[in-house]
Amino acid sequence: MKKLGSYKGFEISVVVISDNNQKYTGYVATRTGIRIESPSNNPLNRRALKQSINELISKR
Repeated sequence: MKKLGSYKGFEISVVVISDNNQKYTGYVATRTGIRIESPSNNPLNRRALKQSINELISKR
């Protein structure tokens, strides 16, 4: 896991994500008790990950 920085209290990292039988490299945002993975169809899309974080924050 390589930490790239933070965004709205989430630590952004690049990791190997396992989804069923597939493995791919993608972005992950972590915070205490919360883990958001980048979309499997475009795992290196930081903008999509930030959009997911914003949606999660706005729901609270």
